Amino acid sequence: EKHTITSLKIFGELNGTDIKFIRKNMVKCGSTETFGALKILDLSEATIVEGGDAYYNSYTTENNVLGNRMFEGSATLESVILPKNITTIESYVFFDSNLSEITIPESVETIESGAFCRCNLSEITIPEGVKTIGDNAFYNIENLKSVSIPQSVTSIGREAFGYHRGIDVYIKDLRKFLEACISENRIFTPKNDGVYYRLFLNNVEVKDLIIPA
Repeated sequence: EKHTITSLKIFGELNGTDIKFIRKNMVKCGSTETFGALKILDLSEATIVEGGDAYYNSYTTENNVLGNRMFEGSATLESVILPKNITTIESYVFFDSNLSEITIPESVETIESGAFCRCNLSEITIPEGVKTIGDNAFYNIENLKSVSIPQSVTSIGREAFGYHRGIDVYIKDLRKFLEACISENRIFTPKNDGVYYRLFLNNVEVKDLIIPA
């Protein structure tokens, strides 16, 4: 029945062999060699550990890390709840996937480059605790409408939220937000001339700014 399961909650430890099984038999990842219909994956009670086979090409698992390209190209996954103890979401984990809902735990500190690039999210809540958002982390998400960025973020990479039709950006501290952006260029870039970006400070839209001397 592994090819037909649409919703799954996993408990306990997952190593490379386990992830490889899920990729090849339950989550259709674009290749003709993979099969499956899994739409909802709840890993909230699971722990990713090192060991086992390479789950994709030469990529192997590390303790408490959602590894490079782990679910890249998934045509079936729509909703994922990540493990409670994950500290890092590595590059291109959900690149070019059908993902439309993600629950990121407060244990995450780093979201690396391209992690959610070209997925199907409509809104993103980045939890307090995340410090680094890499280049292109949320690039070219066609349906993205809003993103909430916490005060803990100290660095936002180039084009992290680039190539969108328009996003509402929610922040709590303007100074910290600007400091996170200051070392990079083009954090937010439009998809065309009709794109708009709106900034909300503590849920109030910022329409006027007074810049001191």
